Amino acid sequence: MQINLPKSLSRDYLANVTLYHELGHFIDTKFKISHTLAEFVLKGGIFNTNVLGKYIDLSQPQNYAKIQSYFAEYFCDIFASQYIGDRLDIYLSHITNYSKS
Repeated sequence: MQINLPKSLSRDYLANVTLYHELGHFIDTKFKISHTLAEFVLKGGIFNTNVLGKYIDLSQPQNYAKIQSYFAEYFCDIFASQYIGDRLDIYLSHITNYSKS
């Protein structure tokens, strides 16, 4: 697996902030974090499924991909936030030319 940055962003150092989320996908794939969590849920492991169960039928094994995807995105957001903190706001302001909506 490889993490790529478009050439147009190679000198846009604020863009690096969002790369931490993508780095989280690399870490997740390498260590199978979301895969392990999804298996845990499907096997009825010690996990509170009240919130997740509102959106996905946990009794259906074919929903494994949805569950894994949910955990993967959640993990990557948490992974990135521990490094970027509130800097994402700075990046979003930068790419929107500091417009106020």
